[in-house]
Amino acid sequence: MRRGSGPRSALWSLGLPRAGPLAVVPKVPARTSCSRETVPRAGFATINLCWVYLGREMIRRPGRPFCCRAWAPQLLPRLLLWGVTCHAVVRCLLQSGRGASAGLPHLPGSKSNHGQAYCDPEAPPASSFDFWTLSSENLLAMFPVDPVKENYVRKVKNCIFSIAFPTPFKSRVRLVAVSKEVMEDILDLDLSVSETDDFIQLVSGGKIAFGSVPLTHRYGGHQFGIWADQLGDGRAHLIGTYMNRKGERWELQLKGSGKTPYSRAARILDGFPDLYYNRFRKLFKAKLGLLGEGEGDDKLIAFLLHLMEETEADFTMTFRQLSQIAESRLLELSIPQHLWALKTVSRHELFPTWVSQYLLRLKSNVNDSDSERRKRMTAVNPRYVLKNWMAESAVRKAERNDFSEVRLLQQVLWRPFQQHSTAEAAGYASPPPPWAKDLRVSCSS
Repeated sequence: MRRGSGPRSALWSLGLPRAGPLAVVPKVPARTSCSRETVPRAGFATINLCWVYLGREMIRRPGRPFCCRAWAPQLLPRLLLWGVTCHAVVRCLLQSGRGASAGLPHLPGSKSNHGQAYCDPEAPPASSFDFWTLSSENLLAMFPVDPVKENYVRKVKNCIFSIAFPTPFKSRVRLVAVSKEVMEDILDLDLSVSETDDFIQLVSGGKIAFGSVPLTHRYGGHQFGIWADQLGDGRAHLIGTYMNRKGERWELQLKGSGKTPYSRAARILDGFPDLYYNRFRKLFKAKLGLLGEGEGDDKLIAFLLHLMEETEADFTMTFRQLSQIAESRLLELSIPQHLWALKTVSRHELFPTWVSQYLLRLKSNVNDSDSERRKRMTAVNPRYVLKNWMAESAVRKAERNDFSEVRLLQQVLWRPFQQHSTAEAAGYASPPPPWAKDLRVSCSS
């Protein structure tokens, strides 16, 4: 989701066990609090609910009242990403060919409540789609749209959006995990709605909401410092805009939902090595708590990575545990047993040499202290990341229709820098289990 201060996202994972029918989102506006007062100039307006934005003026449409808490000049749109994946990715196939068309089924509609002229931002989330709708009108009205309606990869000119429908799954989709915060605080829907077939078909691209015209965004720009020409949403569909009861405007997007005119192959890009090096250096200086510039910073980073490679130390936990240990302990080379990853690196004969260089460099940090250094490093070195063995464990359970670990991983990875008792009990911050030693995966698995 995208708004104001920056991006925020939520992810639904969809397992696909067997074939079955497709099912829909109703065309009905959200239940909103409304006012018939004069509207000041503002940054955006909701075509969906109340107003259109033309130039600099807010123009009222007949019979559509203005939502009183909707707008502020600085308000920017948000973007909600729905990840369409499955628990055994390589076993799931998207429908091939030219993709879906305007014949994609819609969710059933019901009567609109636009004329009720009331607003209750404290109202509880809705228990159904009966008073919930999306709109694409604002985007279609304000920006040029590709006149070519066929969905095939091509060079698109003189437009911002192309109309392209999601490709439904061939097999029956099944909801695995969902964000309660997104459902209730952003989409105004009770968590129970996520269990309905209408919801599952909406987020998997099986059906579209009335009022929605699925769009793919055409854009271009610089990647890695050079002009990359036409880019665009290669496997994503913007299915509409939603205005919630708090007056927030969100754009909803499906990810991995089928090909578009902007699907593309990878490019070999000039200038990437320099950009990669600069970003790499900045990242690892932060992970080591280094401030300012030091002449030997590159060598210090490379030295530690070499020791970690030679001792086969855990990457994530080495940096996390280096964030936890006091400088006095490092100086004494006294590594506690519970800091097992750092303990592994310390067995290398050159570890004392690296520690001496590291502590000397830390002394050059201006206006810094050991406690501040650890606090700063803990904020950039996660305690939990999705490791191969964790994903494999969740996949094996999911194949038995047990999605408990999928939901646990979702909860833990939502706040990877904080310690979770359930994650500790599951061993997510411990050495990998013996069975995972020979586990091999690829980017496609």
